[in-house]
Parts: sequence; structure tokens; C-alpha cells
Amino acid sequence: MKGVVDRRDCCRQDLTDVRQMLEKLTDSDLTPDTGTTVIHPVKCVRDLGVHLDSELTMKTHISKVASSCYHQLRRIRQVRWLVGQDVAQQLVSAFILSRLDYCNSLLSRLPKTTIQPLQRVMNAAARVIMNLSLRDHVKPALKQLHWLPVEHRITYKLCLFMHVPHPHRTGTTIPVRLCVHSF
Repeated sequence: MKGVVDRRDCCRQDLTDVRQMLEKLTDSDLTPDTGTTVIHPVKCVRDLGVHLDSELTMKTHISKVASSCYHQLRRIRQVRWLVGQDVAQQLVSAFILSRLDYCNSLLSRLPKTTIQPLQRVMNAAARVIMNLSLRDHVKPALKQLHWLPVEHRITYKLCLFMHVPHPHRTGTTIPVRLCVHSF
């Protein structure tokens, strides 16, 4: 596992170097001229549904995903009393969890405070499925639904990305490491 940590630190150092180089650029360096068109920099871009801000903090992306999920949760809550728990769980899985899991490997190694809005969305989704009030504890519901916390979902996805293309090279360490985490 030491090799993985070293690569992560290397990637983190590369991002730090890129940020330092970007700070040194002047305004004329940031607006390339292609002849007839001048391209102006923006604070945030969207590519394949992922919002990348100029500092790669991913806060814009997380905010947009959380907002979209809360909108869908409000719609599911409106029809929750008409459907059973199984149907509510399928709706949440289709409209909420799929959005939380989409490109979440990009959120690896972000501070917990940055990822916390996504965890709050997941907690709210569990409350909708299990018909819990805001005063009820959500951890038992998450356990009953067999949902990993957002941070562990990201780690699981990264491990899965490494295990699927190289099943014989990873050995048995991945399933053992995933079972160690608890709520």
C-alpha cells in the first residue's frame, strides 16, 4: 500500500506545482489569441457533467450535485406516501445515489468538510426511504440499507477501478480492507 500513498502524494505535489505556476501567469498569458477570437478564462467549466473550478477544489461540483439531489429528494418525498419502501429505495437509487456516485473518484483525498454536503444528501435520502424524522438517528438506517458513507464509497470505487483490470495482481487485500471499515 505504500506505493499507492507515494503516488497520491506525488499527484498532490503536482497539483500544488500547477497552482503555483498558474499564480505566476499574467492576464495576457491567460487570454490566448487564436487570430480572430480571444479566449477568456472562466472560474468554472463543466465537462461530462463534472464542474471543475479554477482551483480544482471541486466545491462547485459538490454544491451542484447536492442541489440537484435535494431537488429530486423533494419530488420523491411528495410521492413517498403512495409507494412502499422498496419502490422508494429504487427511486432513491436511480435518482440520488447514481448522481452521488457519478465521477465520485475525482473527489478522492478531498477534506471531509468538502465532502460533507454529499453525506448530508445521503442521510436525507435514507430518512425519506425509512420515513424517519429529523430527530431520528440516521446511522441505523444507513446500516439497514447497506449504504457506505460517501467517503468510503469513493474509496470503494477507486479500489474497484484497480481490481477490475488487474484481478490477479491485487490479490485478496482489497476485500479484506473494505470489510474493516465500520460506521
